[in-house]
Amino acid sequence: MKVWKRVIWATFGLIMGCVTVSANIVNNELEVVRFSTSQASSNEDFRTFEKKFVSDAEFQLSRIVFDNLGYKLDDDPESEGTKYSPENWTLFKKTFDDVRKMGQFKTEMKLTADKCVQRIWIEDSSFLLEYTYTRINGKWYLTKVFERN
Repeated sequence: MKVWKRVIWATFGLIMGCVTVSANIVNNELEVVRFSTSQASSNEDFRTFEKKFVSDAEFQLSRIVFDNLGYKLDDDPESEGTKYSPENWTLFKKTFDDVRKMGQFKTEMKLTADKCVQRIWIEDSSFLLEYTYTRINGKWYLTKVFERN
């Protein structure tokens, strides 16, 4: 294919948004490398992620970074608790908005491009839950849980 035809097709793909194109000139010839949009990194919408997170157990477990997630409280007030693991994880069944609409908790959510912190507490008590989600390579993951009772 002649160089000018490659340039036209590469430009068309960029304009239509259906193909990401990279072009290099090698030995005075245009080399076009195409990537489908599924190969290009995309940023997952947090609300869409959260709905799937609470409705699909397998997906939920795949989107939790357990390494430094935190500790699950136990009955001993002197204990730091038990480190979260896939074996002791209690699945989330409600979105943050579902909890907020229940009306029995105070709630606060701070959402930025790459981080979401959700806080749930009962006023005039020591009860507090804080969940931190982080966007990693365009996908949301639960990366930290803090509990206080």
